[in-house]
Amino acid sequence: MPRCFRGPISVRPITSTSIPRGKSVTERKPAYCKPLKNVLPRLELLGHTLAAASEEYDSLRQDFKRAKTLPFDKLVELMKRTDVTSVSADYSDNHDFGEFFAEEMVSRLRLGKYLRDLGDRRYFGEMMENFHPWSALRMLAEREENLDVPVTWYFADIVDGGWEELESFVPQLSQDKRFLLVTEGGSDAKILRKAIDLLLPSTNDFFYFVDMEEGYPFSGTGNLAKFCNGLVSIGVLNNVLVIFDNDAEGVFKAKQVLPMNRPPTMGVMVLPDLAELRNFETVGPGGVITADINGRAASIEAYLDLSWNAKNKPMVRWSAYQEQLDCYQGALTEKDHYKKQFLSLRSKGSGYDFRKLEIVINHIFNQCVQLGAGSHKVG
Repeated sequence: MPRCFRGPISVRPITSTSIPRGKSVTERKPAYCKPLKNVLPRLELLGHTLAAASEEYDSLRQDFKRAKTLPFDKLVELMKRTDVTSVSADYSDNHDFGEFFAEEMVSRLRLGKYLRDLGDRRYFGEMMENFHPWSALRMLAEREENLDVPVTWYFADIVDGGWEELESFVPQLSQDKRFLLVTEGGSDAKILRKAIDLLLPSTNDFFYFVDMEEGYPFSGTGNLAKFCNGLVSIGVLNNVLVIFDNDAEGVFKAKQVLPMNRPPTMGVMVLPDLAELRNFETVGPGGVITADINGRAASIEAYLDLSWNAKNKPMVRWSAYQEQLDCYQGALTEKDHYKKQFLSLRSKGSGYDFRKLEIVINHIFNQCVQLGAGSHKVG
């Protein structure tokens, strides 16, 4: 999660025999720091969901059979009660395996009365000292007040001592932790790239798109469906999320792809239905009417702010009849205008209405979390 931790330098107290008693001296050293609410989505994409933490906990209970333990739900409940800002960060460093949790953490988490009848706490401590720290962070995120608490990574002493180079603390995400988002066309990819950069800046390095320098290779719903067939046939190992438009052709092709024997690293989704698209002005053989364009004409442009610097009222034009779905395929008129207006934005704070795009990006995020939970091994 390094990118999420770029932040201010840390200020740490110095203890030394040369400092007069009663005097306070601080030392400023670089550190990585971000609030837990910015770290949380990265934890989720890395596979450290609450469900994954529960599975890890149950697995450790099997490995440490001597340890008498609390149920996972009870442990989460107790951690939710803990105000981490009031917990001391001063620890003794003289602990054997299992003793640190038993002697330091039990009191801080107020687990004493719940562990009183569990026998030797050290066995439980041995188990918990094998529990992944990112899983513990995910559990702490269940307390809403903790989300604004900074997560700080102190590394300067290790670098200053020559144990590690600074570069080792700023690694890039490995390819197996990232998600390739494949869309029906190059315009869709550009819009989603911009939307992720604006709406999910703390996790935008998790998502990448097909290189379009030499032209987009999957333009059209049919080509995208063929691409899915190819991925299934080779058993793709990278995390891939295929995104179809929410129109007649996209829904039809997605229904063909979804039943495929896809590898766990490959997900398929259709842009989500929205209430705002149920009463949309359209034009076709029957003239101008208001209609529901969900599943019939909702390309990615329909999720943009259609009132932003608009020349005309947004409208969908019906075209080809889709016999398989017994409905007409439609397309948003002047969609290039809406795309250009969006791609010209420089920041989120521009007055642009992102509500529809936020739903799309959240849907993509949740799909990728599920994908990551199935393909990333926690540990």
